[in-house]
Amino acid sequence: MKTLRIFSFLLFAICLCLSNLNAQTYTSEPIAFGFKGGLHYAKANLQNQSIDAFADISNIRTIAFGGFAEIPMTNQLAFQPEINFVKKGFSTGVGVDFTLFNFPLEVGARAETEVKYLELPILLKYKFGNEQLKGYVIGGPTVGYAMSGKLKTVASLLIDITVNKTDINLKNDNFQRFEVGGLIGIGGEWSAGAGALFADVRYHHGFTNMLNDPIIDAQLTNQGFGINIGYKFYLN
Repeated sequence: MKTLRIFSFLLFAICLCLSNLNAQTYTSEPIAFGFKGGLHYAKANLQNQSIDAFADISNIRTIAFGGFAEIPMTNQLAFQPEINFVKKGFSTGVGVDFTLFNFPLEVGARAETEVKYLELPILLKYKFGNEQLKGYVIGGPTVGYAMSGKLKTVASLLIDITVNKTDINLKNDNFQRFEVGGLIGIGGEWSAGAGALFADVRYHHGFTNMLNDPIIDAQLTNQGFGINIGYKFYLN
């Protein structure tokens, strides 16, 4: 895939430049490479509430996974470029409540929009603590590309039933495939074997409008929280 090759080349070039810079700095921290995965709670931020169809936007639970390099700049500060696969989107729908044999029921239907992104965060990480246990804060800009998407219709009565799935035509001029955003998070890591286990919580906010439709005057941007766990290997 052409987009994946471009993102991989950019990540490799950044890591190569920073590793050369790291060799000239005075830090005892080694370079590390790692992988991670977890849950992503995605939602869209709508800035035009006059559109009734999107008046009730809620989040969807998706997955995210990827890899990264951690290149120390000082003993506390590191540069961390990543390449991630993450599903983003939102849910919107309506429901009706009624009672059957004194048992409350809700009948409803909703549409779930789910888009798969290839994302390249360019992050700074500040670490604190000791050799065995460290905390960190992390943040920086992100660049993403929408690879594919689906629109799923779900009916619910006690249980959810998927009625229909339709591919979203991302090549349509009304959809903006490239996304620029920002990310901030907090986490901790524990020394384990040749590297460290870690877990963090992140918030992502997109700045790019997903819609380019001149008829619908709306600003629709991605946002979401992520919970990740992973492992990183130190290069001695």
